[in-house]
Amino acid sequence: MEISEILKQGIDKYVNRGKYNLIYMVGDNHVVKFKRFGGMEFKPFSEHEYQIASALYSLGISVPKPEGVYEIEHPITKKPASGFLMEYIPETRLIIGGNCESALWAREIKKVRQEEFYALDSSPENSIWCPPRNKVYLIDFEGWELPKGYKI
Repeated sequence: MEISEILKQGIDKYVNRGKYNLIYMVGDNHVVKFKRFGGMEFKPFSEHEYQIASALYSLGISVPKPEGVYEIEHPITKKPASGFLMEYIPETRLIIGGNCESALWAREIKKVRQEEFYALDSSPENSIWCPPRNKVYLIDFEGWELPKGYKI
């Protein structure tokens, strides 16, 4: 489905929140991530996170498929705000223990380090476990930086 068609479906139910973010469903297979209070001033943060996610995705690192940054009506302010649109992952938060999920998380983080990303906040709390896919996805790239010399 084209992105324009996905966006026409509008924001649906609330999915989750982070310290500074809100996440809502868009259609059946996508979510949009907003800064809590919206506003155009947050566009650089959304675009930065999209760039990091796109770079990781292109390298085969497990992240939700990034779709782009779009102006969408913010669910709280009801004003246009930049939202980072990405694939919806049916999630379970990852809890590190000696289990399979922990090993999968460690494997993805190893790939990130091999590619020389600066991953300031790459803790297990910033990942999700999708049992049906037996896969861990890294999320929340606001504090990350691209490797030196990386071309977008």
